[in-house]
Amino acid sequence: MVFTKVISPFRGPVFRKNVDDLLHNMFDSHGFDSSCCTTFDSGIDIEERDDSYVMSANLPGVNEEDIEITIENNRLKLSVEQKNAGSDENKRYILRERRDVKLQRSFPLASNVDAENVEAQFDNGVLEVVVQKKEEDKPKKIELKKKN
Repeated sequence: MVFTKVISPFRGPVFRKNVDDLLHNMFDSHGFDSSCCTTFDSGIDIEERDDSYVMSANLPGVNEEDIEITIENNRLKLSVEQKNAGSDENKRYILRERRDVKLQRSFPLASNVDAENVEAQFDNGVLEVVVQKKEEDKPKKIELKKKN
Protein backbone atom coordinates (compact mmCIF):
# COMPACT_ATOMS: atom_id res chain seq x y z
CA MET A 1 0.00 0.00 0.00
CA VAL A 2 1.32 3.46 -0.87
CA PHE A 3 0.41 6.54 1.13
CA THR A 4 0.83 9.95 -0.39
CA LYS A 5 0.88 13.15 1.60
CA VAL A 6 -0.39 16.16 -0.30
CA ILE A 7 1.34 19.39 0.63
CA SER A 8 -0.49 22.51 -0.40
CA PRO A 9 1.49 25.73 -0.94
CA PHE A 10 -1.69 27.66 -0.10
CA ARG A 11 -1.90 26.55 3.55
CA GLY A 12 0.08 27.40 6.60
CA PRO A 13 1.84 30.40 8.09
CA VAL A 14 4.42 30.81 5.32
CA PHE A 15 1.76 31.36 2.65
CA ARG A 16 -0.18 33.69 4.96
CA LYS A 17 2.96 35.73 5.67
CA ASN A 18 3.80 35.95 1.96
CA VAL A 19 0.29 37.24 1.17
CA ASP A 20 0.48 39.71 4.07
CA ASP A 21 3.89 40.95 2.83
CA LEU A 22 2.59 41.26 -0.75
CA LEU A 23 -0.45 43.29 0.33
CA HIS A 24 1.63 45.37 2.72
CA ASN A 25 4.15 46.24 -0.02
CA MET A 26 1.45 46.86 -2.62
CA PHE A 27 -0.57 49.24 -0.46
CA ASP A 28 2.37 51.02 1.14
CA SER A 29 3.97 51.73 -2.22
CA HIS A 30 0.76 53.49 -3.33
CA GLY A 31 0.40 55.70 -0.27
CA PHE A 32 -2.19 53.59 1.59
CA ASP A 33 -1.74 52.95 5.28
CA SER A 34 -1.96 49.19 5.78
CA SER A 35 -0.66 49.38 9.35
CA CYS A 36 -4.02 49.98 11.05
CA CYS A 37 -4.40 46.51 12.47
CA THR A 38 -3.43 42.91 12.08
CA THR A 39 -5.28 39.70 12.58
CA PHE A 40 -3.86 37.62 15.34
CA ASP A 41 -3.40 33.93 14.63
CA SER A 42 -3.54 32.32 18.05
CA GLY A 43 -2.77 28.69 18.64
CA ILE A 44 -5.93 27.12 20.09
CA ASP A 45 -6.37 23.60 21.46
CA ILE A 46 -9.64 22.01 22.60
CA GLU A 47 -9.40 18.96 24.84
CA GLU A 48 -12.19 16.65 26.00
CA ARG A 49 -11.94 15.42 29.57
CA ASP A 50 -14.27 13.07 31.46
CA ASP A 51 -16.19 15.95 33.05
CA SER A 52 -15.47 18.94 30.79
CA TYR A 53 -14.10 20.47 27.61
CA VAL A 54 -11.03 22.69 27.92
CA MET A 55 -10.04 25.32 25.37
CA SER A 56 -6.50 26.68 25.66
CA ALA A 57 -5.34 29.67 23.61
CA ASN A 58 -1.92 31.28 23.38
CA LEU A 59 -2.37 35.05 23.60
CA PRO A 60 1.13 36.47 24.19
CA GLY A 61 1.30 40.18 24.86
CA VAL A 62 -2.48 40.48 25.31
CA ASN A 63 -3.92 42.10 28.43
CA GLU A 64 -6.74 40.44 30.37
CA GLU A 65 -9.06 43.41 29.84
CA ASP A 66 -8.74 42.98 26.04
CA ILE A 67 -10.32 39.49 26.13
CA GLU A 68 -14.04 38.83 25.85
CA ILE A 69 -15.58 35.35 26.10
CA THR A 70 -19.27 34.82 25.43
CA ILE A 71 -21.66 31.94 24.85
CA GLU A 72 -24.36 32.73 22.34
CA ASN A 73 -26.52 30.53 20.08
CA ASN A 74 -24.80 27.41 21.43
CA ARG A 75 -21.36 28.72 20.41
CA LEU A 76 -18.35 29.76 22.49
CA LYS A 77 -17.00 33.01 21.10
CA LEU A 78 -13.53 34.38 21.84
CA SER A 79 -12.80 38.00 20.95
CA VAL A 80 -9.57 39.88 21.51
CA GLU A 81 -9.09 43.51 20.59
CA GLN A 82 -5.95 45.26 21.71
CA LYS A 83 -5.08 48.80 20.79
CA ASN A 84 -1.36 49.36 20.50
CA ALA A 85 -0.36 51.59 23.40
CA GLY A 86 2.63 52.81 21.45
CA SER A 87 0.66 54.26 18.54
CA ASP A 88 0.85 58.00 18.17
CA GLU A 89 -0.03 59.83 14.96
CA ASN A 90 2.38 62.65 15.81
CA LYS A 91 5.40 60.34 15.76
CA ARG A 92 7.39 59.75 12.58
CA TYR A 93 8.17 56.05 12.62
CA ILE A 94 11.08 54.67 10.65
CA LEU A 95 9.92 51.12 11.33
CA ARG A 96 6.47 50.24 12.64
CA GLU A 97 5.73 46.58 13.32
CA ARG A 98 3.59 46.81 16.49
CA ARG A 99 -0.03 47.06 15.46
CA ASP A 100 -3.52 46.85 16.87
CA VAL A 101 -4.57 43.23 17.32
CA LYS A 102 -7.98 41.71 16.54
CA LEU A 103 -9.02 38.11 16.96
CA GLN A 104 -12.46 36.54 16.72
CA ARG A 105 -12.96 32.80 16.91
CA SER A 106 -16.18 30.90 17.43
CA PHE A 107 -16.63 27.23 18.34
CA PRO A 108 -19.83 25.15 18.38
CA LEU A 109 -20.66 23.66 21.76
CA ALA A 110 -21.51 19.99 22.11
CA SER A 111 -25.06 19.16 23.17
CA ASN A 112 -23.83 17.72 26.47
CA VAL A 113 -22.29 20.95 27.87
CA ASP A 114 -23.59 22.96 30.79
CA ALA A 115 -23.43 26.49 29.35
CA GLU A 116 -24.12 27.92 32.82
CA ASN A 117 -21.02 26.27 34.26
CA VAL A 118 -18.06 27.89 32.48
CA GLU A 119 -14.82 29.12 34.02
CA ALA A 120 -11.97 31.06 32.41
CA GLN A 121 -8.44 31.81 33.57
CA PHE A 122 -5.75 33.93 31.98
CA ASP A 123 -2.19 33.50 33.16
CA ASN A 124 1.14 34.37 31.56
CA GLY A 125 -0.34 34.80 28.07
CA VAL A 126 -2.36 31.56 28.11
CA LEU A 127 -6.16 31.60 28.24
CA GLU A 128 -7.93 28.49 29.53
CA VAL A 129 -11.71 28.13 29.29
CA VAL A 130 -13.33 25.14 31.00
CA VAL A 131 -16.88 24.22 29.98
CA GLN A 132 -18.36 21.57 32.26
CA LYS A 133 -20.41 18.69 30.90
CA LYS A 134 -23.96 18.17 32.14
CA GLU A 135 -24.13 15.88 35.16
CA GLU A 136 -26.11 13.21 33.32
CA ASP A 137 -23.42 13.01 30.61
CA LYS A 138 -20.44 12.60 32.93
CA PRO A 139 -19.06 9.07 33.20
CA LYS A 140 -20.35 7.16 36.20
CA LYS A 141 -18.38 4.39 37.83
CA ILE A 142 -20.42 1.32 38.61
CA GLU A 143 -19.31 -0.46 41.72
CA LEU A 144 -19.08 -4.23 41.55
CA LYS A 145 -20.67 -6.18 44.39
CA LYS A 146 -19.91 -9.72 45.35
CA LYS A 147 -22.63 -12.23 44.61
CA ASN A 148 -24.14 -13.88 47.66
